[in-house]
Parts: sequence; C-alpha cells; structure tokens
Amino acid sequence: MSTSVSAGAAASSTGLTTYSGFLVDLYCYRLVEAGGRALDGTDVIRAPWEHTLHCLRDVGRCYDQFFLAVNEGEPTGIDSGRPGDYHIAYMLDEPSNERALDLLRSYPKGHPRDHVAGNFLVTAVGNVDDKGYMSLVSIDECTGPLCDSACTGFCNTTRFDTSSLGGLFVSPFLWVHAVFMIAS
Repeated sequence: MSTSVSAGAAASSTGLTTYSGFLVDLYCYRLVEAGGRALDGTDVIRAPWEHTLHCLRDVGRCYDQFFLAVNEGEPTGIDSGRPGDYHIAYMLDEPSNERALDLLRSYPKGHPRDHVAGNFLVTAVGNVDDKGYMSLVSIDECTGPLCDSACTGFCNTTRFDTSSLGGLFVSPFLWVHAVFMIAS
C-alpha cells in the first residue's frame, strides 16, 4: 500500500530536503529517553521498527507530535543487523504533523498492522528551518532498502534538544491503555 499526502511548497532559506526514515512519536520517544518503554512496550530509540501503527495513529498523546528518526552510532545488539540508536532528525511542524497523521489514518482501525511491529518508514519532502523543524510538501510511506536515515538537501541532523519541548506528563489512564495494548 502506497499512500501520499501533499501540500503546496513553502519558501525556506534551506531549500527542499528529502528524508527517508522512521516516523516516531515524541511522547513515546521521551518515555524511552527517560528510561522507560513506549506505550506499546517497545524501545523506539533502539528499535523504532517495532513501534506499532496503533500507537502512532490512535493514541492522542502519541499523534500529538511526530518526528523523523535518524540512525546514530554502533549496532544495538549482537543479532540486530540494524545500526545504532535512533534520535530526532527533524521535528514536524503542526501542519506537517497533521499530514503525517492523515497518512497513518489511511490504514483503518483494525488493520492487520495495528498491533504488530509497525516498521513505519516514510519519505518526507519539505523545508527545514534553523531549529530543525520540517514543513512538509509531501509524505509517502517508504518501502525498499533506502528508507532508513537517507537524506538529500539540508541534511544537518544534529541531535535535537528535547529539553526545549517542556516536561513529560503521563496520565494514569494512558498507563491503563498501555497495559491493555501490551497484553493484547
């Protein structure tokens, strides 16, 4: 299934950037960054390919803010076959976040991918500002061997400082949802 969501191009001093990588939500990333697990029980820093479509698409705290993940460092495990840890390459601005959510919602609730390793890779084309936010022109699901941390254009993916984004609040109701999600 290949789905695309596009919008008109916006002006930027950096020009267009094309980036392919994992779409990850900031909420679960910050839970893992703080030493825990994502709401679906995964580790989105070491294994973003395990993060579920359900978590990205259906949980309000999760679809509130997405980013594109960049791979860093050495392999994360003896048998992983994948490179090192993943961190924020580009945050999506608010309109771009909505377009990413539209792409995720092109898979209806109850889809076979809902509660399995999502492996949700995208190719995003957009303008990047000096703070590391991307304003999308288009976003498509990416399949194939060149979808992990591939960039053309403005590719300065210095690790994004999440401390500027405010504190992490975890609702008790969200934990109950997470427990049922992991148990299912």
